[in-house]
Amino acid sequence: SDPEGLLTTSGRAAVEKVLRGCPNEVMVALFQSLNHAAAHLNVSWPSRTSPRKRQELIFGLAKLLYNVWKIGGLSGGILYALALQDRVHHLYVGRELLSKLGPDERPA
Repeated sequence: SDPEGLLTTSGRAAVEKVLRGCPNEVMVALFQSLNHAAAHLNVSWPSRTSPRKRQELIFGLAKLLYNVWKIGGLSGGILYALALQDRVHHLYVGRELLSKLGPDERPA
C-alpha cells in the first residue's frame, strides 16, 4: 500500500517483482510519516514523540494493518511498515513464521 504515491512506477514494479517470488503473502505499507498514516487510518496520536514511542506506534500500525488486511490468513503472512520522515519501520510476522526468525530479529 502506497496511499501517498511515494514510490515511482518503476519502484513499485521492482517491489512487486521481489514480493511475487516470496512463498508467503507479503504486504508493504509505506507512509510519509506516522501522522500521515494516522490520518489515512482515521486514528490519532501525539505529533511529538520519543524514539521509543515512535517504535511502539509503528508496531501498532503494522499489527493493525496486518489484522485488517488479514495477511497470510492472519498467521502465515508478513507486513513491512515504513514511515519515512519518522525513520521508523517494523516487520510484522504471523505466528507460523516466528520460528523462522532468529532471536535478534524477533523483538519489536
